[in-house]
Amino acid sequence: MVYRILRKLTAAGIDWRSIVFFMLDMQRKGTALPPESPSDRPSDKLPQHLEYHIIDSIADSWLKVLCDAYPQKQFHLRMIQDCQQCYIVLLGDKLAAYAWVTTSTCRVSEIDLQLQVGPGRLYIYDCFVRADYRGQGIYSALLKKIIADYQLRRWPNRYDTAFIVAESSNTASIRGIRRAGFDEFAQVRYLHMGSFSRWYGVEGLSARMTTVRLSGTRSVLSD
Repeated sequence: MVYRILRKLTAAGIDWRSIVFFMLDMQRKGTALPPESPSDRPSDKLPQHLEYHIIDSIADSWLKVLCDAYPQKQFHLRMIQDCQQCYIVLLGDKLAAYAWVTTSTCRVSEIDLQLQVGPGRLYIYDCFVRADYRGQGIYSALLKKIIADYQLRRWPNRYDTAFIVAESSNTASIRGIRRAGFDEFAQVRYLHMGSFSRWYGVEGLSARMTTVRLSGTRSVLSD
């Protein structure tokens, strides 16, 4: 029923979305078990011999692999921006998953929102697991790897909070996010029609994420 309604709205040129925001307190005792921990493995399905690689340079050969595989994403343009990293998961020589991390600004494209994260905070976004590797716990393991790495960093900031979002309809993604230790703290609903945009529930983000900027031509915030 809901799916049919959304299809009708889309056909009428109306975009209606609901995004769930999650937060993780990285200083909380017990946060982020090592990715290889058996407790990370739903039904022990996590593949053996996972490798993680961090792309933090435009000269990294794996960045070219990503750009060739997903040219529409224009990953090379992200990498020349400040405070951007990409974590990838490798199984042998195969790219299984990736996730981007920023400690500065990021656009939540699903709801046309520009976010500014504060000092000591990080935002994980644009996460993707290839279809043939889904359902094996790779997503939550990747998130825990990112958290574990940033917990150890002391320069230029100590990191104490991580944020991530998912569409409310993406139950598999939400399950992986919760398994990695994140808790829901806000839900933003977005309505876009022609040049008109309306956001519901954005005010609760500003206190947590420092700055929220709206991108719509006619922008309205609502509780």
